Amino acid sequence: MTSPNENFYQAIGATLDETSLIASFDKSIDIETATTADTICPLSHQAVLEILGPDSKSFLQGQLTCNLNELNQTQSALGAACTHKGRMYTSFRLVEQSANRILMGMSADVLAKTQATLAKYAVFSKAELTDLSEEYHLFGVAGPNAEQHLQSLGYEIPSDINQVSQNDEVTIVKINNNHCYEVWLPTTCALATWRKLCDLFQPSSNILWQLVDIRDGRGTITAPTVEVFIPQMLNYHLTNAVSFNKGCYTGQEIVARMQYRGKLKRHMYRGKIKSKTMVTAGDNLFSESSEQSAGTVVSAVKTGSNEWEMLFVATDGLAASNQLQLSNAVTANGEPDTLEQLALPYVIDSVTDSTETD
Repeated sequence: MTSPNENFYQAIGATLDETSLIASFDKSIDIETATTADTICPLSHQAVLEILGPDSKSFLQGQLTCNLNELNQTQSALGAACTHKGRMYTSFRLVEQSANRILMGMSADVLAKTQATLAKYAVFSKAELTDLSEEYHLFGVAGPNAEQHLQSLGYEIPSDINQVSQNDEVTIVKINNNHCYEVWLPTTCALATWRKLCDLFQPSSNILWQLVDIRDGRGTITAPTVEVFIPQMLNYHLTNAVSFNKGCYTGQEIVARMQYRGKLKRHMYRGKIKSKTMVTAGDNLFSESSEQSAGTVVSAVKTGSNEWEMLFVATDGLAASNQLQLSNAVTANGEPDTLEQLALPYVIDSVTDSTETD
């Protein structure tokens, strides 16, 4: 049986790679052009988990790193869920659509694990978890005229980063100050809305949105990095994705101890590298002076011929050294390339000569 999602991608003329969850179009523009044009992309690499019931907020408050008291119908929240050892098994954006209904958008390849793990605790609360992968769609729209285009369709748009506007069935979230918005909506109106938006925006692969996240310094947990990082390694403490005054949640003791008593050796950075082979999340980084792992790729996007841009977690001091390499990253000449650090939109207070708490 053909799923609603398959029908949708066929209807919009997109080809969906079921392994990578990349949606592409025959007439898609190149990635760098897309970053400055008015574009729309289906966020096929993301999926939505619904948490429904009168205890939804209180239940999530005891499981997630973010403060649910700051979540409302006009303000979304970024955060993570951790194991008892403080290792993240998922990361997400929360959108509250009603007093008893919260939507959690995350990487599609970790939704099943997230649902199964949270369900173990949900049995003690009046909250039900439902996979909306077939019932909900997310789009990314961006460009210098994004605000004008959305308003021309009658949509109210949020003014500040992470703010939300509810437009009947269409929810719009402001992602950054570079004219980027996410559109959340049910499958029942997704095709009609897509067609209206395509009169104003040019379709593009969702690789564009992965690059938006990289350039915003927004590290996402995907299947290869489940239980690899603690929140501070992905700079969540710098982006309001971790609350240190909300009270207890699973993994809170480790996360808080790292913040107040431990000193973290590794943080997330942005960089680029040349490689004719694939660069993917979970790849290990090494320094020229040692074969021991010095870091891990969080996410990576091919931005040109043999060129990759990425977020990576690395030992402080090595990140800016231009000595980090990927074991499988080689240039067209067959030579290994080193990772060049790029700027992030926020400042990392790196700590050297430190002891790391697990």
